[in-house]
Amino acid sequence: CGHALGDQLLQNVAQRLKNLSEKYDDSTQQQVFRLGSDEFAYLCSPQLEEQYSVALAKQLIDTLSMPYDVEHAQVEISACIGITQIRNGNDDATQIIKRADLALQRAKQSSEPIALYAEDMDEALNRQIALAPLLRQAIKCDELHLAFQPKICSHDHSVHGFEVLCRWNDHNGQAIPADWFITTAENSRLIKPLTEWVIKRLLSIESEWQRRQMPRNLAFNLSARLLDNTALIRKLCEKLRASQGYCEFEFEITESSLMTNPKRALASINAIRQAGFAISIDDYGTGYSSLAYLCDLDASALKIDRSFITNCHSNETNRIIVSSTVRMAHELGLRTVAEGIETAEEEKLLHSLGCDYLQGYRYSKPLVLDEIIPWFEKWQLQQHANIKRVEDYRPNKQG
Repeated sequence: CGHALGDQLLQNVAQRLKNLSEKYDDSTQQQVFRLGSDEFAYLCSPQLEEQYSVALAKQLIDTLSMPYDVEHAQVEISACIGITQIRNGNDDATQIIKRADLALQRAKQSSEPIALYAEDMDEALNRQIALAPLLRQAIKCDELHLAFQPKICSHDHSVHGFEVLCRWNDHNGQAIPADWFITTAENSRLIKPLTEWVIKRLLSIESEWQRRQMPRNLAFNLSARLLDNTALIRKLCEKLRASQGYCEFEFEITESSLMTNPKRALASINAIRQAGFAISIDDYGTGYSSLAYLCDLDASALKIDRSFITNCHSNETNRIIVSSTVRMAHELGLRTVAEGIETAEEEKLLHSLGCDYLQGYRYSKPLVLDEIIPWFEKWQLQQHANIKRVEDYRPNKQG
């Protein structure tokens, strides 16, 4: 029933686009093509000047935003549009679509639903074209690896758990920046197999994790691209439920990704919660979510973005924002994680403000599996030694 309703909705969307394209006179030929499950291309020939392209995009947004009658119910959707110009007669159709898609992603990541392709995106586009086949091969041949960054309990400095990050080195052993290959994965339909690889790898280390008595909490990032597909989210959760039960997996979802399509995101988050997994809101403070929406999410934690943590001990505005966020989160029943802790002053302040967990280079950079286990064992010994020193200290008693 859900798939049928979705198909009918998409048919209605396509019909609206087609109706709008036919409203123009013969001097401007406009065609509509369906690119994917919920992505369409709108082609104007001859192409419009920039200001008219933006005006048309706004008209498209208004048209698509009006309610739809589907199965005796009214349904509303949101839309984002990326615009590109055909620069010369040698432009390849694939390149044109790639440029429009880059602009579309920019629109999805910003507060404005429309974005124009800019020349400075060319470097990113060329890099993605070069990286995509290499990344596909790396996933297939298991050439990626995981890295772990600890989250420290503020009150006693014990290790609560780890954020799990994906890492990839080229054939020379040089690290490929994560934002490069993650963006490539999202724009090349590789984010699903990449996420499946991360889950498979996490499950494969669980026995060793348990044998070493490592902290159970393991949190990893979930792409905004996947939040749009609730059925896929359920399948990923099923894969995680095949675990041995030692590790407690948690999904980290950026605040900005939640606002790309709030209703779909909420449906996917409900599926995650129903499967028994925790959710934390990453990079909190950088998006535009409302408190009411946050309450609906039933999240477990807020991760305060590092931009507010940096120098918060000397920046009064940042200190007030962090303090208010911690207090609000606790009143909503959420734990708080401060990202980007680098100094003793930041650590001391976040502890005094009641932040639950601390994460950053003050404790450790992200470490691969062969490094994180020795790091944890050393951390445990240091903590035990610190406790013992406190217990052994006795002030001189006077008789």
